[in-house]
Amino acid sequence: MKSANSAGFSRAAGVGKGTLYRHFPTRDHVFAAVSRDRFSRLTAEAEALLQESGDAYAALQEWLRDYDRSAQQYRGLRAVVSAGIADEGSAIFADCGPMKVRAGTLLERAQEAERVRRDVDITELLSLIAALPEQFRDPDGSSRLLDVILRGIAVGASI
Repeated sequence: MKSANSAGFSRAAGVGKGTLYRHFPTRDHVFAAVSRDRFSRLTAEAEALLQESGDAYAALQEWLRDYDRSAQQYRGLRAVVSAGIADEGSAIFADCGPMKVRAGTLLERAQEAERVRRDVDITELLSLIAALPEQFRDPDGSSRLLDVILRGIAVGASI
């Protein structure tokens, strides 16, 4: 962790750098701790959507939109999540595991309903969405680029 970043994190948390280093050996560990509740909430939301018997593609879209909005709440979190979600050595990877499983099931349902292309992988999809740049957001926080992604994964979309 760079000292400027650790100083900022420790100052924001109201603790010294030494305390921060003892509890969070890397920046990823800090972001994983900050994201833990968010990942739990997204897991529960995916589980609730899986219990519904409605349109599988609409359920996936709803969940992906919430995932996208939740990743933008903390500056720098998007890049860390985008990299960590596929990196088994990352602190983020373990914490987002249950969320990825439930989101993967939402994706599989949409694929089984022939609404989403079969060559779409949940890890790649979540990493891509987590990496969407901020400058293409509407005032309500929604990403215009997410709409492009959703159209691109839909069955019948041409590349």
